[in-house]
Amino acid sequence: MCRRDGNPQGRRSSGAEAVIAGRVVMAGLLVVAAVLLQAGVVARLALPVRPDLVLLLVVAAARAGGPDAGAGYGFAAGLLLDLLGDHPAGVAALVLTAVGYSCGLSRRARPMLLRLAALVVVVSLASVAYPVGVAAVLAALRRPLDWPSIGASLPGQLAGNVIVAVLLGPAAVLRRR
Repeated sequence: MCRRDGNPQGRRSSGAEAVIAGRVVMAGLLVVAAVLLQAGVVARLALPVRPDLVLLLVVAAARAGGPDAGAGYGFAAGLLLDLLGDHPAGVAALVLTAVGYSCGLSRRARPMLLRLAALVVVVSLASVAYPVGVAAVLAALRRPLDWPSIGASLPGQLAGNVIVAVLLGPAAVLRRR
């Protein structure tokens, strides 16, 4: 039986549950904002170098919160990308979950310079792993792929992601101190 406030008898809601709920809502808003900015703004920029905001969010969440946070952000962002994309549902979710989990394993570096170098390496690897992983899954599903355009877009996306990581990485590293 439930009391008037919706809680089961004898159980009181705690401040920790409210904090967790707030973090989940904030994570959801960040994922939606990154996907919408990527699809609506960054995709329309006429620049040779374009960062992937969704991938950078997954990497940042993984580096800050570890493998579980990276996998959670990766799955949520990937699922939203799958729903908005023209490829089979689950492809981006699968690959971004794996990328997020893998990036979360790299957060153990301690000295600041080493953390910045690790961030650049992780962003670089994730920038290559994500499109190649999506292409591999699509190839396994026997979907037609435009390999020349995938190869042509990799350097610009890699450069854009590394530039953003180098510019914003020190702020994140200093904030954690």
